[in-house]
Formats: sequence, C-alpha cells, structure tokens
Amino acid sequence: MKRTGWLLLLMLLWHGAQAIELVVVQNVEEAGALGYHLQYRLAGTDNLDEIRQPGDDDGLWRLSHGAELNLGFEPRPVWLRVRLLNRSPQTVMRWLEINNALLDEVDVHIIRDSGSVQSFVAGDTRPFAVRPIARRLPTFPLELPANTAADVYIRIATAGSLSVPVRLRTPSALVASDGSVNLAQGLFYGALLIMLAFNVLVFLELKEKSYLYLVGFVASLMIYLAALQGYAFQYVWPQWPWWQERAVAVLLALLTSASGLFTNTFMSPSERMRKAVQVLTIAAAVLAVAALFLSYQWSIRLAMVLVAFTTVAVTWVSVRTWTYGVRSERLMATGWFVFILGVVVNWAGRAGLLPEAQWTEVGVQTGVILEILLLSVAFIGRLAEADELVDQARRQALLVQEQANKELEMKVEERTAELHEALAKLSELNQRLRLTSSLDALTQIHNRAAFDETMANQWKHASRSKSPLSLIFLDIDHFKRLNDRYGHDVGDECLKLVARAIKEQVVRDTDFVARYGGEEFVVLLPHTGERDAAVVAERIRKAVARLEPCFKGVQLSITLSAGVATCRWQREESPKDLLKMADLALYKAKREGRNRVVLADEQMRTQLKEM
Repeated sequence: MKRTGWLLLLMLLWHGAQAIELVVVQNVEEAGALGYHLQYRLAGTDNLDEIRQPGDDDGLWRLSHGAELNLGFEPRPVWLRVRLLNRSPQTVMRWLEINNALLDEVDVHIIRDSGSVQSFVAGDTRPFAVRPIARRLPTFPLELPANTAADVYIRIATAGSLSVPVRLRTPSALVASDGSVNLAQGLFYGALLIMLAFNVLVFLELKEKSYLYLVGFVASLMIYLAALQGYAFQYVWPQWPWWQERAVAVLLALLTSASGLFTNTFMSPSERMRKAVQVLTIAAAVLAVAALFLSYQWSIRLAMVLVAFTTVAVTWVSVRTWTYGVRSERLMATGWFVFILGVVVNWAGRAGLLPEAQWTEVGVQTGVILEILLLSVAFIGRLAEADELVDQARRQALLVQEQANKELEMKVEERTAELHEALAKLSELNQRLRLTSSLDALTQIHNRAAFDETMANQWKHASRSKSPLSLIFLDIDHFKRLNDRYGHDVGDECLKLVARAIKEQVVRDTDFVARYGGEEFVVLLPHTGERDAAVVAERIRKAVARLEPCFKGVQLSITLSAGVATCRWQREESPKDLLKMADLALYKAKREGRNRVVLADEQMRTQLKEM
C-alpha cells in the first residue's frame, strides 16, 4: 500500500513538472472541443525544441477557460499544447480540427512517447495542396496506438482574428459533420444563386439600375462568404494563397460599396444622408483596390471601420424608411435590420467580443436568408402597391371621363372628327413620303436604300430557316456608249423601259426589284434556288432583248448581262458576300461577250475568300 502511494505521488509530481493538461481520448465526445484543456502562450520562438524545453518561462503557459481560444486581433503567433492519452487496448484514430478557415499559418507537431515527431502544415498563406486532408478547415490526422500518449503542439500565426476552436473528432463524426454542413451550405448558396439569377433577369427586363446594384450586392456577398468560410480557397483559387490572404478584405470593401449603392436606390434617405452614404460607397470602392497592395492587418481594420460607419448610416436610413416609408419600403428596412444584426454578431464573434462561435458563425447566413425572404416579399408588395395605384388612377380617370362626357359630348365628337380627318391625312402623307423615299425618282422602282433594308431583313429570315436566298445582279450592256452617242434623255428613257421589263418578269409578292445605281439593277429572290433564279434571270434577259425602242427615228437594241448567286448556308457568309458573288458572276458575263446569264461557281467563292 505504501509503495502504491509513493508511485502515485511520483506520477503527480512528474505531471506537475510537465505542466501539460492531460486529456483521455475516450472521454472526449465525438465532436468535443478541447478549448478547456488547451494551454497557450504567445510565441517567444518559432522553434519546437525551444518551446518544449522546461525552464523559467513555463509560467507563460496559460490555460484556456472557454470552449474555444479567442485572442481577438493578436499580431503575435501563439503556441498551443495538450497531451492526449489512449487508455484502450487498441489503436485509436482521431482528427484534430481547427474551426477557422482564415488562419494564415498552422503548424501541428505530434510528439510520441518514443520521441518521434510527426508534423503537418496548413493555413491560407500556403498552397491548399500542402494540407494533409483536402478540407476548407485545417484538419490533421492523429493516430494513437494502444495504451500510449502523445503531446500535441500547435503554432498559429495570423494577421486576422486569432480565434482557435480546436476539436477532436472521430472519423464517423467528421464525415457526418461534412455531410450535414455541405448540405446546409449547398442550400444556402443555392438560394443566393437563385436570388442572383432572379435579379439579373429582372434587370435585363426592366433595365433598372437598382436591380443591378442588388445583383452586385448579392454577388459580392456570396463570394465574400465563400472566401470567409474557406470554400473559395478549396474549390476556386486553391493555388492562389496571395489572393486568399487579401480576398476577405477586398470583398468586404466591395460588399460595403454595393450596400451603399443599394441603400441609396431602394430606400428613401434624406439628402444629407444620401451624400454621406455616397462618400462611404466611394471610400469602400477605393479600399477594395488599395487592399490588393496593403497588408491584410491594415486593410481588414480599415474595412471594418468602413463597415461600422456604413452600418450606422444604413441603420439610420432604415429607421427613417421604417418611420416614413410605405409598406414595401418597411419590409426592405426590416431586411436590412436582420442582415446588419447578423453581420454585427458574426464580427463580434470573430473579434472575441462574443464567445459562442457556433452561432456567431451562422449569423450572417441567417441574416442573409431572412433578408432575401423579406426583400422578395417587399418586391411583391411594391408591385401590389403599384397595381393599386394604377387601379386608383384608372378609377379616377373613368370618373373624370364620365363627367367630361356629360358636359362636353358634342365638342368631343367634333374634335374627334377633326382628329380622325387629320390623322387620315397624316397617314396618307406618311405613306406617300415613305413610298417616295423608297422609290427611284427616274424608274419608279425601289432604290438602293430600300434594297439594303430589304436585303438585311430577308437575310435574317433566310438564315434562321436555312432557306435558299438568290440575288440577280443586272447591268445594261454598253450603256455609257449609248448615253454618249444619243444623249442622256435617250439613256433615261432606256432605263425606264428596262426597269419596267424587269418588273414585269418578277411576279411573286416576296420578290424584290431595285435600281442599284446607274445602269445596274438587282433582283432579290427569297426561297429560290440557284436553278430557279437562273430561269428568272434568263427570262429578264430575253424580255429586255425584245424591247427594240425607237427614239427620234433611230431604232435601238438594248441587252443586259446578269450574274446570279445563291447563299447555301454551308459556310459563314454575309449579305455583302452574296452581293460580291453576284457581281463576280456579272463580271464574268461581261467578259464572255455580254447579253448572257452566268451563275456563281466554286471558283468564284474561292476567289471571294481570298479577297
């Protein structure tokens, strides 16, 4: 009995000399926190051997008195230590998890009783691939053989909030936690994506700037939360630790700027408060750029100052809107109240002002979901209010109209008759003007401007249905010689005769004839293949050849050459390409002796491609 007492006394003295908290692994719950058992000290050295040496500085080690260690914005690195004991007769596997995705450097050293040391690294200033397990939270494997113990030393350095919730998880608890968390986060980000897509569609439909600002707000909020929780570093930019280190500050500044724009457009601030929000919005946008070059420690502090001022301003605007606004604006103000409360709770937890990290972590998400719901109801309410105002205006208009009808019925009828007469004359003048502007003054067929417009419209229709579209390019042979010899008056009469002959041979309503310029004419044939277009061109050529007009006792012979091109939709072509193809065919008809029809061929297509 005495011997057993001496052994127990020696063990207690030895354990007191070591001054390391001993935790029996079997006594820790599946997702149990180690905060109450952790000892910590601000680093006097980064060397593991030096930090383990017993000495006068053992008194610097302090015991954490909470479920998590939260030192706020502590610029110095901190060391943590704990001793884990496996009392079972078999090997135990555990995962050591640190529930903070924004820690810059995390070094874990597991020291066995045999003296061997196993080390792991993580942190968002290092590439994601160096982590021992691909998780957004720093997680490290811990294997304890039967009836053995191990000392765990953890060094953490970060420019942000030094919040260190350390947990010891079983493999099954880790898998179950990841499953439930990923499901919840998937639903959360899915809701944000739906809200984002909805507002994008509303903006594209209404072209309202306010909806564009809301899109920017939701987008920056979604990316900011993804960076804050480590999802963005895991899935979007795992090889960019430089950006991960700055992303939170940059995105927080962008979120603040978008909040200011959104507030000034969706709510009803006073003129003075509107200007104040504008100044904060511009300052946040400038900080978003400056944060790319400043250290995280400075940029996040400046961002939090702007967030604080913007929160006060937006809260004031929301209070004013709630007091004087309509029902839909009050719902929007309520949404802002909920969101701001969630932001304040989250940042208070990260700054160490609130200890319960499990519910402070979801503060922003809860506020966002509730804000989305309230904004959706507010949008519906705004539409309902607008409909109600329209109904009131319509009823008032009907009442006024009835009174006016009783008092001024005769005058209204007279003015209506005058108005109908004026509209009829205006319509007639418009038709004449449009017809005049689209007709060639000499030949009274369509001019080139009308052709260009019709060509563009027919090209769109044909390209959608992939139906053939043919073009005939016509040119009067030796027209310049005829003009020089007999004068322009004879030339003009010949142009009129040729235009009339062409028009008589084009019989379908969908076909289009125009004077292209000088002695050139074009015929556009929708839904017409190459062979049928050639038949029409040949018919036109023969009709012109039969004219034989007589001027001042001189009988003239008029012929024309034609080039035919058809769009086949087998390659990328444009209306200009079709016109050039027909022009090349016309040029070939001229070169081969005139008074003939030539179809565009593959050689011409190749030539056009090389031009």
